[in-house]
Amino acid sequence: MMVKLFWVEILILFNNNPVNRIILLNNDGTIDSNFSTGSGFNYQVNASCIDAEGNILLGGAFTSYNGQGKNRILRLSGTSTLSNSNVTLNNNFQINKHDEFIEIISKKYELKKISIFDITGKSLFVNEKINSTSLIIKNNFIKNQILIFNIEDSNGNINKVKFLN
Repeated sequence: MMVKLFWVEILILFNNNPVNRIILLNNDGTIDSNFSTGSGFNYQVNASCIDAEGNILLGGAFTSYNGQGKNRILRLSGTSTLSNSNVTLNNNFQINKHDEFIEIISKKYELKKISIFDITGKSLFVNEKINSTSLIIKNNFIKNQILIFNIEDSNGNINKVKFLN
């Protein structure tokens, strides 16, 4: 069944049902009952998208979701729970988020170059001499934002991925 994400920053009711700024609708326009937002956001949502795994990325002026502190950006699983799941990419690359670091793994070839950018394109990290199948990057300078990873392996495979940290 295909669903659509529908949000409006001031929407707090939909067909007399409380939705608190975000709802997930079925094709027939009914609210997806598996998507429960609880108390939802404390302020407006300005942007959203769905990633390849079906997680929902949201940005806006909010600082909390369901009473948990969130700094204007978050990722929800398809069931509306906060998600900080790991990301596996098509060319056997994997990005694992840990509390204090991010781990990048290539399951097939050695990593050659990794660049990390913020959403504006500002370079945050570059390592061009990895020559290993994994790399650990301390997480203290890149927390609470969308990151764009450019990962190249020794076989010339390049993956670009957006990652919510």
